[in-house]
Amino acid sequence: TMITRFVALYSLLCLCTTVTSDTKKLQVKTVKHGEIVVMKCNLSGIKVKKNLVWYRQSLDDVPLVFVRHYGQKNYTFVEGFTDKRFSVTVNDHQFDLNINGIREDDGGEYFCGYVEGSTVKFTSGTRLQFEGEEKKLCPTPGTLNKNTHSVTHQGSNSSDGEAWDFCKETKYGTMITRFVALYSLLCLCTTGSTSDSKGLHMKTVKRGGDVTVECTGFKNKTNIVWYRQMSGEMPQFFAKYYRNAQGYTFADGFTDKRFSFTVNDQKFDLNIKEIIEEDKGEYFCGELDGSNVKFTSGTRLQFE
Repeated sequence: TMITRFVALYSLLCLCTTVTSDTKKLQVKTVKHGEIVVMKCNLSGIKVKKNLVWYRQSLDDVPLVFVRHYGQKNYTFVEGFTDKRFSVTVNDHQFDLNINGIREDDGGEYFCGYVEGSTVKFTSGTRLQFEGEEKKLCPTPGTLNKNTHSVTHQGSNSSDGEAWDFCKETKYGTMITRFVALYSLLCLCTTGSTSDSKGLHMKTVKRGGDVTVECTGFKNKTNIVWYRQMSGEMPQFFAKYYRNAQGYTFADGFTDKRFSFTVNDQKFDLNIKEIIEEDKGEYFCGELDGSNVKFTSGTRLQFE
């Protein structure tokens, strides 16, 4: 009957709009060119603040660490970041990222978190989009600015947006978006950057088929970790190397038996059997490098 169908549909809508896990949603911040932007880091529940870190992810790239907590109330950018528009407000209650005079190539996703053991746990994330971008389209990040560093502290006059699910796999939805991406890429290629950024691989799959996602660029398999990022969410740790018969272990609560790994001296590849719609997203492989997790390769799964 119509009533039964309505009740079923209403129940489904309630289920889809209710958060039933600790998965962290990305916040969307709409900004204007040239303004000051502040992105807050959620410090609730973090006891050891010396392990705080910021990552950012540009167009078709893996997340790259670019600033971390240093000393008592200081911070340091990774080697090569020299852009003085960037700074961090650091105290007992803040580790907020500031950008003074934001521009197109600052667009993208920014993640704040902390390193615990061999993994990084992200507590908050922001996607920067510029005023005028249509929400009905999947927003497009700019390319990574390869030379950033700062020693000043700034305020903010931009507003925080609400969490919003978007789809990366269709982010080239308009000719304007494509032009911006191409222009940014040309600028990047002509700056002589020496960054070790790793581009995302695109893998097109069929529903119900099997897929293997390769892990490349690692030095020591004992330090390997795997993350995955669903649409509108922050990257979530879900597997790492472990000294057992399998050679790996999944994150607590992950029980999907369709997932497994091929582990040997040269491989730590992810296998997914009978792939379904919910598997769509980005998968990152990385390793513990000093006190940070460095992502060495990434793959975006999209359906035919």
